Amino acid sequence: MSGPTSYRLGVGIVLINHSGLIFAGCRRDGRVPPWQMPQGGVLPGEMPEQAAMRELSEELGTLKAEILDAFPGWIRYNYPAAQVSPRSGAFRGQQHRWFLMRFDGTDGDIRIETPHPEFCAWQWMTPADLIRSVASFKRRPYRQVFAYFAPAIERSIRSMPPAGMDSIRRLLRKSPSLDVGAANRTVGVADPTACTTRAAAGATSHCPSDRT
Repeated sequence: MSGPTSYRLGVGIVLINHSGLIFAGCRRDGRVPPWQMPQGGVLPGEMPEQAAMRELSEELGTLKAEILDAFPGWIRYNYPAAQVSPRSGAFRGQQHRWFLMRFDGTDGDIRIETPHPEFCAWQWMTPADLIRSVASFKRRPYRQVFAYFAPAIERSIRSMPPAGMDSIRRLLRKSPSLDVGAANRTVGVADPTACTTRAAAGATSHCPSDRT
């Protein structure tokens, strides 16, 4: 018996801050590894650019960003055969149109406690750290979009930590090395392997894992 052959249409967002680091969210569903960039489906009649801004608002609680560039085509990935996903029975995988956005707000403008939250914590990461921290079947698409957007990121960022810029340049050269050290600007999370968020009072709350 053959499985599904179609791909779910969606968008992905590479959101960079003024230092050239990239937003990473910790999923609320308990999957390991839990980190990823914002993404979501395209609604009927919706243009990909509109979908990207809507997803930004729905997942990050902000619209303080502008689109700098768009990947020229669609990037696909297949769901792993063993993955338990509500969509794996209907779709073979997903295909995304990726957008590079520059965040124009402050960290306080990002509010992931939205009406339908996707993330329980978030932080700024280098491209290399993000690739190491996502599910294995998403690493090839992430490498593709980081390599494509690297020139636009370099043009748009006036000051960037050397480690962050070095990781982008290595992706441009297709270097196999992705070790850039601990150059993350972290918000709410101290360890990319742990899904925790720190409240304003200093207490630590753990990412709920009871959702399926």
